[in-house]
This record gives sequence, C-alpha cells and structure tokens, in this order.
Amino acid sequence: MYKILLIDDDLPLRDTLKEILMLHDYEVLAVENGQEALDEIEKWRPHLILCDILMPVMDGLEFQEIISKDPLFSALPFIFLSAKQEENLMRNCMSLGADDFIRKPFVVEEILRTIESKIERFDKINNAHINLSKANKKHYQDEINLPIQEILALSQKLTNTQDPIENNQMELMHKAIVQAAVRLNHTMQNLFLYQDYIDNNLTFQLEATTTIVSVFQAVRAKLGIVYPNVVSRFDASVKDAVVKVEEKFLAFILYELIDNALKFSHPNTVRIRGIVKENKYYQFSIKDHGIGIQAEDLQEINFGHQFNVEKLEQHGLGLGLFMSKKIVEKFGGILNITSEKNKGTKIILYFPFVQV
Repeated sequence: MYKILLIDDDLPLRDTLKEILMLHDYEVLAVENGQEALDEIEKWRPHLILCDILMPVMDGLEFQEIISKDPLFSALPFIFLSAKQEENLMRNCMSLGADDFIRKPFVVEEILRTIESKIERFDKINNAHINLSKANKKHYQDEINLPIQEILALSQKLTNTQDPIENNQMELMHKAIVQAAVRLNHTMQNLFLYQDYIDNNLTFQLEATTTIVSVFQAVRAKLGIVYPNVVSRFDASVKDAVVKVEEKFLAFILYELIDNALKFSHPNTVRIRGIVKENKYYQFSIKDHGIGIQAEDLQEINFGHQFNVEKLEQHGLGLGLFMSKKIVEKFGGILNITSEKNKGTKIILYFPFVQV
C-alpha cells in the first residue's frame, strides 16, 4: 500500500481528502504544518507528499526546501496544493523542485489521477535502476575481475623465483600491474559515484570555481599511467580560465571523455581545444578519430549503454558519458555530441566561467 504524507492547516479539507485517499487504498498521514511533517517523515517514509503552501509555524515552501536537501526524501514526488492565484506561483514552485501544482478548489478525479501518475513514474525510475544493475552484472564483473586477474597473474610471475626475470621484463610487468591497479581503482570509484547518484547522495558545491588548465594537466598526468605514449597522442591547446565547476567533478568529466577518445582513436592523436567564447562561457572540445557513434545510439546516453560494443569488443560500464552529461548540466553547462561514421566523434563542453 502506497503511503501519502498530507500537509494542510485546513482541517475540514484535510480530513475530507484523507478519507478520499484512504477509500482509494492509500495509507495517509495528515498533519497541519511543515514542522509536524518534518517530525514524522523519517519515521513514516511516505511514497508521495501533498503539501499546502500557506501554513502556520512552517509553510510549504520552507518545508519543500528542507526536504529537497535530504537525500532520503528529495526524490519523492512532491505536489503543492494552494488557493493562491499569483501568476508566477506555479512556475516558482516547480523551479524549487516540486513535481506538480494543483490549485484549490480541485476536482477529486484530478488529484487522484495526478497522484497515480506521479507514483507510477517514481516506481518506473526505481525499477529501472534495479533492472540496470541486474542487466549490467556481467559488465561489473568484467571491469573488476579482469584487472584483478591480471594483477594476480603478473604478481605470481614476479614472485616465482624458479624462472629468473630480466630487468627490462620486470619493469614492463611492474608497469602492467600499476596500470591494472589504476583501472580497477577507477572502476570502483565510478561505481561508487554512480551509486551515490541513484541514491541521491551526491552533493554539489554549485558556487565552486576551478582553474581549468591545472585540472587538465592533472588529468593528462593520470592518463599517462594507463597510456605510456599519451603525450605524443595529444594535439592540445587549452587556454586558461576559471570555470564554475567543482574541481573533482571537472576532473572526472575530462578524464572520462578523454579516456574514451584515446581508446577509440588508437593509435591516432586526439584533438583537444579549450577557449573562452563570446566572453560568456568556456568551450572545451575533444575530437577523436574512431568509428563514430550511430545516430540512434546518441539518443541512448545512459548507464550501461555501450556504443558499437560488438564491433569494438571494448569493456566498460558506459558510465563516463552518462555521468559527465548529468554533472555538466548540474553546473549549468551543456554537453553536445556530433559524430560521423568512420570519421570520429566530437564532444563539446560548455561551462559558465568567471571573468577575472
């Protein structure tokens, strides 16, 4: 049975709506203000929130703002109820994160349809994440098991004293172990990041700023561990600027997208450009020389979707592009992709920047 938290200081309306919802097989907790709702919500864990705007003690807007910052409840469907008629009220409420807005007096059938559709959509999102994890179990296993097996096999050879190893061979084996360890650590960190994303546990410092050249240089050095010849494969010209993106997320985005470009362009160079455009935003572009991305694949940028997997036979979780797009948009930027078959793919990132 789905649980609805109803918050409204109008007692007759609250009791009537509660009774209607219970007759339609919903479990309902009804309270008269936002503070009472906060006192009960963690113990009660609703599936949807119906909330009036004007209330004593704590109004609906204040309550919604608090809930939106709580990872346990921020993803819950949130519907505002109000008799206020201000022209921009609905837009303001939706911009704060509400899923819908219903004006009083309302038709019972309208509110029931809205509740049903919001809960159904919420269930689909949750089920999609569950199915996604099941469908990509093999990818998880491969991305974790393959570098582990490589590390174990090479370590066993190094510790086997019966077969002497020349110094140059030992150095190559040591580098291979380091590369495998870096890939394994990278995979685990990405999985943790994605889990935080679906659990709504990611926190973003939206006012943070970062110097882009310093991050790019750090990313290039990190990629140098996995790609020993990475310097010769870069055709890079990156102008410095202060962009409005948190440093750790900018590093993630650049690493993921450049790493993909290097994979798909082997052994060709990857063209990277970074410039300020129109004194309004920073444009960072990455051009590879791979086989390109199919037009239909560009519509499927999501976790676990791998492009041309049969032809390329590449491993990977399909995570980099998906998470990069989400993070760029979170900071008010844009990620744009153009691709041409057998000629490569170009990804352009647009970031807000700080004039100095």
